[in-house]
Amino acid sequence: MAVIKDVANLAGVSISTVSKYFNNPNGLSEPYHSKVAAAVEELNFKPNAIARGLRTKRTNTIALIVPDITNTFYVEVYDSVRLAAISQGYMTQLYTTEENFNMLNELVNQLSSSKIDGMILCFLDEDDTITLLDRTQATVPVALLSWDSDTKFNSAVLDLTKTMYQATSYLIQQGHSKIAYVNGRAGSRISFQKKGGYLKAMAGAGLTVPENYIYSGNYSYRTGYQAAKQFMQYPDPPTAIVAANDIIAIGCCKYLHLNGYRIPNDVSVVGMDGIQLAKIYDPSITTMATPISAMGSEAVNLLINKINHPTSKNRQILFESKLTVGRSTDENAPLYLEF
Repeated sequence: MAVIKDVANLAGVSISTVSKYFNNPNGLSEPYHSKVAAAVEELNFKPNAIARGLRTKRTNTIALIVPDITNTFYVEVYDSVRLAAISQGYMTQLYTTEENFNMLNELVNQLSSSKIDGMILCFLDEDDTITLLDRTQATVPVALLSWDSDTKFNSAVLDLTKTMYQATSYLIQQGHSKIAYVNGRAGSRISFQKKGGYLKAMAGAGLTVPENYIYSGNYSYRTGYQAAKQFMQYPDPPTAIVAANDIIAIGCCKYLHLNGYRIPNDVSVVGMDGIQLAKIYDPSITTMATPISAMGSEAVNLLINKINHPTSKNRQILFESKLTVGRSTDENAPLYLEF
């Protein structure tokens, strides 16, 4: 097995230059960077993470904090972050807040004084989150997978208002005018932005929204099921439903299917997130697919750059969701048989 001295000898440089290649690559000028890179590749050299941690006082461990691990969207986020972190020599520890700010506050305070190198926080929606994290990043590098672009933080950002606007506009273009909406937790900023996109699209098309066409619950299968049940009991039920995430959309479809409604002939359903389950569910869910892998990878890049360069300027990188048509709106859409 090659050691750092072997790399230095092959590259014709000093051991300190090889060390700099791994610890501060941006500070290593050409042609030294290319020489070391070629030697590392030829020898298949991998630095000893434990020894490196002892020298740099790092653990090569980051924390990922999500609201709810029962939502498969966050399982997929964790997987994308984990794989991106591994590729850069870091391990990922997963934590959940159960959508409770007091739990988040205690967790962040504990992690700030523990042996982690940084933390990524994913779509946390508590009102005092920004103040807490602004204080935290003074001592521990922080990156966000976020719904807006607060310039105080490194963040991979998704425009939720635009996403729900596009989802609703798609149904309007399909000829629907009676479109209901199933939201997440009432009063949360994420829910507010998503509902805002739906209302904007409806207003832009000159369509009125009856008060009982909006249902709020949480981001769960049960919420979708109960919302569809309520909608379809109205004298003038909707012909389409926009759901704030794919799990809610699946709940809507389950109620409709069990009660004899044809999807999409009687009722069309659109979700958001693009989770793998939405592809293989029957009917497959038309969804505004979030670029989960790319966002997770970018959040890791932003965080590790901050770990390596504490004084670097924070960046916000904007991502967009993409409409993926399934059989919940188009019976001729492709059939997915595997993830």
